[in-house]
Amino acid sequence: MRGMLFLSPRLRLALLLTAIVSVLTPEWLEADPRSGQWAHQSSSLRPDSQVVWGGLDNGFRYAVLPHDGVPGRVSIQLLVLAGSLDERDDELGIAHFIEHMAFNGTRNFKASEMTSFFQHLGMDFGSDVNAMTTLDYTVYTLEFQENTEDLLRRGFTLFRDFADGITFEQIEIEKERGVILSELRANDGFEYRMSNAAKSFFFSGLAFPERNPIGLPSILNSLNQDDFLEYYRRMYRPDLMVFVASGDFESDGMIGLVSEFFGDIPKPTSRIPERNLGRLDKGRGLRASIFEISHVGSGTVQAASIASEREKADSRASRKRWHAREFAASLLTNRMRRMIPQSRGAGASVERIMGYSATVAGMTVPGGPGWRDGLLSLDQVIRLTRDEGFQAKEAELMRKRQILDLEKLRAQYSKLDPGVISSSIVRSIAEEHVFIGLEADLALREGFLRELDMGDVNRAFRESWDMDNLAYYLGGEVAVKGGPEEIIDDIKRHRKGGISYITMQPELEKTIELHDWGPVGEVVERETVPEFNATLMQFGNGVRLNFVESQQEPSMVQAVVRVGGGLFDLKGNRMAIRDFALDTVLRSGTTHYQAEDIGSVVSSTMLEFSFDLDDHDAFTFRGAFGSEDLETFLAIVTEFLYKPRFSRTVFNSALMGAVMARQGSVMGLQDGFRKLDNHLYRTDARFAWGGPMDYASLGVSDVRKWLQGPLATGYVEATIVGDIPEELVVESFSRTLGSLPERAPKKKKRIVRPVSIAAKPGFQRIEFTGEAYQAAAVGIWPIDAKLSLRDRANLSVLSRILEIRIRREIREDLGLAYSPRTEFKPYPEYSKFALVRAMIDCSPDEAESIALKVERIAVEIAEEGISQEEFEGALGPYVGHVRQELNKNSFLISSALMRAQEKPKSLEEAIEMKADLLEQISLEQVEAFAKTVFAADNTRTAAIVPKPFVGVFQIEEGGSAGEEVLGRGL
Repeated sequence: MRGMLFLSPRLRLALLLTAIVSVLTPEWLEADPRSGQWAHQSSSLRPDSQVVWGGLDNGFRYAVLPHDGVPGRVSIQLLVLAGSLDERDDELGIAHFIEHMAFNGTRNFKASEMTSFFQHLGMDFGSDVNAMTTLDYTVYTLEFQENTEDLLRRGFTLFRDFADGITFEQIEIEKERGVILSELRANDGFEYRMSNAAKSFFFSGLAFPERNPIGLPSILNSLNQDDFLEYYRRMYRPDLMVFVASGDFESDGMIGLVSEFFGDIPKPTSRIPERNLGRLDKGRGLRASIFEISHVGSGTVQAASIASEREKADSRASRKRWHAREFAASLLTNRMRRMIPQSRGAGASVERIMGYSATVAGMTVPGGPGWRDGLLSLDQVIRLTRDEGFQAKEAELMRKRQILDLEKLRAQYSKLDPGVISSSIVRSIAEEHVFIGLEADLALREGFLRELDMGDVNRAFRESWDMDNLAYYLGGEVAVKGGPEEIIDDIKRHRKGGISYITMQPELEKTIELHDWGPVGEVVERETVPEFNATLMQFGNGVRLNFVESQQEPSMVQAVVRVGGGLFDLKGNRMAIRDFALDTVLRSGTTHYQAEDIGSVVSSTMLEFSFDLDDHDAFTFRGAFGSEDLETFLAIVTEFLYKPRFSRTVFNSALMGAVMARQGSVMGLQDGFRKLDNHLYRTDARFAWGGPMDYASLGVSDVRKWLQGPLATGYVEATIVGDIPEELVVESFSRTLGSLPERAPKKKKRIVRPVSIAAKPGFQRIEFTGEAYQAAAVGIWPIDAKLSLRDRANLSVLSRILEIRIRREIREDLGLAYSPRTEFKPYPEYSKFALVRAMIDCSPDEAESIALKVERIAVEIAEEGISQEEFEGALGPYVGHVRQELNKNSFLISSALMRAQEKPKSLEEAIEMKADLLEQISLEQVEAFAKTVFAADNTRTAAIVPKPFVGVFQIEEGGSAGEEVLGRGL
């Protein structure tokens, strides 16, 4: 129900921050981080002076960085420089398995005690959320909401146990074996297999493509206690361990704990085992490989250039050269999206791994013979760029965008979560990269951008792409009758001359100007809400504005504009119209601008822009951007509301796009979940999914009838939160949304059709076509009652209690699932509808029995009650999460202010919850909800399983992930 996103190819700011090291720096894996030396000891780059780098006599090292961006918060991580590359051929998967076993009992923590400890920290528990295994390292993480000596010491005790005190009890090994196999099964879909096939083809001869951390089923099933102990003693040694911490603490105290807890681990007497990395096959010339999967509706084409990496150490010069290659890849991505007609998912990237550089470009293509146009156009764009270079104008636009991004990122550092910082240090150590500090990293990259030279960029592009030695990969539903030879012949033939598959569209800088939408608006009513430092305003044209000035995200602004009644404005029950109606509006453009012009502005100024129906009761524009771009966001929204346009041509294109997207996902669990929604809601277009006949019955007039009135005259309530003065917000708002022709001053009262679950209580088997080894068990508990914010808080805790029980019985005791989860979905737009949902990944053979177990667990909670310990275990992480959210701008928008004037009661409840969060929730109230919600006559369960199907993949006996039937290489 989300319209086309004019979303920049750059990530949302929060995602950029959490991945900052990988974005800003290459992987310096040619050097060995296991030498015992820090990267800065052999580099001209200077490390962050705020970090204390040190080591103990036994080889154990530490890096601690005080940071008080979030008062009281502390993040500690234990890095073990061993991963799947350190496994022997008969151990594949053991490094990841050991990471799991760390949470199944240690010297000082039984598994049950460990669960309580994590809950006391306010953290979710388990190897799926507190640890990670990669090719070359394993890392364990603890996040402390409050820096108390008792909790910190217990955390150190646990980390010391991870270092040399995992017990590896056989009964726990057997339980966790099933969990590991469930994780493998959950990940092992078509996309995963296509990705692995591409990696093996591009890097043929190297060891890492065949060393996936998850391992192989046959070996995972054979591992015993002695195998675990052998790897554990071989690779978990102090000279391969680094303790990393960031947060609100004093360095001396943290270093003292490191020495106390890790100083007495015996110093190893043997050398660190060497890794066999393999050697890249020296095949030259053009080569191709195909990984064909039938009936998936689409395919992917990729071109790659692989070369031995010449950079051997981290330096300013090497970073500058690498930045030029990254910048060139970003420019190529833009070119592909502009020049290749109907390109979907087009993108290019560069990365370093195992001493090699890989430059890859690819895109999604229609199923069948459509691969040819896609591949030839991709090759043509790369060749054209290599021959002629990039234009200075397109590079300048990209440079400006990236500098704006970096400026916003730098402004965020003072408030940055310590977990992001500690993870950045971990990555730098594992990759033998000098950690100069996140702020310094950003400043260095900004400096590269400001001194950017087109000669350097074009030279970097030519060095990245060796056109005579490219590898081409096709995956998915690609009909290549002549095999890899046909691909190479087509490429060679087209390079000699032929039709052009690309369009030459120069990228021009666009701006959104203010237009004469009407007279400048004035505030006619104003109210303050001191609890949130908020101001609620109404303008003369009836448009409403809620505003909070907040420095929680320096220099950033978030905005939401809710218009009309959304799905409540939909007449009748037009199935499938929500799939593409909003797309039609956005792509039709506005009175003054083409859609492409608006898209260009959004790409260059916004970190996020969307138009959606996520709130069923409104059409909602959402944005996140720098404070200087607020007026641009408001102007774009005003354009769409001023005189909405509905192009028939665009409608047909949007409809076809929705049909193709549906055809591209007709196989697999995703289609199974759609069928579940249709089973639950039948023909309710607000929740159910349409079919081919529903698409065929719709025309552009249906979209116009639904959206034109609400967008042109409907109720408008905007909420803006961010680092910007109120007078500037009011000024910009007065000239944009405040200047629109008169709007409905109040939301139109409607008789909202109640939501009802059409499916009767009980079990249902739902079948999909696709992966024969993936399935899910689902539980649904509808709530037909009017809920206050207090009620929703209690139901959220009840949902967590259900997850704890399911996790303990199905995951930990039986090993039948990897990551069971539950959620409470409130649907506040409906007066009497909400639900609790449980979803458990599992094998098809177990799906029905697990669904019935889930029903039994829920009924037991309803009939037997909840213990105080269980209640507190669920309450702790929930309260910790909510307290974090209360300090975020997103809470002010979504939970407090978004409907503040439309529904004043929602604001009153938010104020009450902020004032006394813990008082809102009690064991008695949670148990009262459990009795009604989890009653047997209110329970619906389903097993979503594959149909008997003979396709491209076959499942071996014994639960193997399967064999590749069509995977051809040349």
